[in-house]
Amino acid sequence: MSKYSLKDSDPYDYGSGEGNTPDTPNPYSYVTDYRAEESQGFDISSSFSRDEADVSVNSVVTTAFMYMFLGLLVTGITALLVMDTNFLYNMMYSTGMTSFYICFILEFVIVIAANHAMKANNVVLSYITYFGYAIINGLTLSVIFLVYTASSISSVFFLTAALFGVMAAVGFFTKKDLTGIGNLCFFALLGIILAGIVNMFIGSSKLDLFISCIGILIFIGITAYDTQKLKNVAYENNGYSLQVLGLWGAMNLYLDFINLFLKLLRLLGRRRN
Repeated sequence: MSKYSLKDSDPYDYGSGEGNTPDTPNPYSYVTDYRAEESQGFDISSSFSRDEADVSVNSVVTTAFMYMFLGLLVTGITALLVMDTNFLYNMMYSTGMTSFYICFILEFVIVIAANHAMKANNVVLSYITYFGYAIINGLTLSVIFLVYTASSISSVFFLTAALFGVMAAVGFFTKKDLTGIGNLCFFALLGIILAGIVNMFIGSSKLDLFISCIGILIFIGITAYDTQKLKNVAYENNGYSLQVLGLWGAMNLYLDFINLFLKLLRLLGRRRN
């Protein structure tokens, strides 16, 4: 079995590549579990030349980043439309937080559907689930416009894009195996999740600041790791559609970007009066 076969590959498995990472309740991260039903791991040297392999990997990575950008664009447009039409105000007035809980549940349902799409190498369903997830995320993320000023949201977004771009480049071009960094980031993530749960009860602003700072470092590392992992998956899964592999990678990178953005916004965002 190939180390980076999609059969056992979870977008947020920071172990050996052969295990599964438990899901967490955070709707914006670690909720995907994509495993292909029957992966054709392959030996690069026997399948095609190194130059051909590079072309294939570059195609998958380019496709993944293109879909990640489109997903973020859909999320952003959805969030703006929700705010401009006062849909969020009306929804909160009529249903309170119930509608948000429904959205969170719907996100998990969409992820389950995406999992089946990846298993079946189903391009159409992969498109629908990925962009459906981006739309629902736009609805839930629209609440940030009620908390933070528009100028600080845009500033933090561009800062996130710069950090993300640098770390993605590191992950793509480095020759160093980043699996160790991925492992470290995963266990650190579990730690801040537990710390966040504890802080829900004690309400410490200092602990909240600490969690945000560590979270930023974690997702910076995860971005580099996921980019490198995408290259390895592209090498070893030639039985899958380019579009499916691209959407698989796009979901990873999309979630990395969203989480990094939210952590930076929590730390640097200017709140409304």
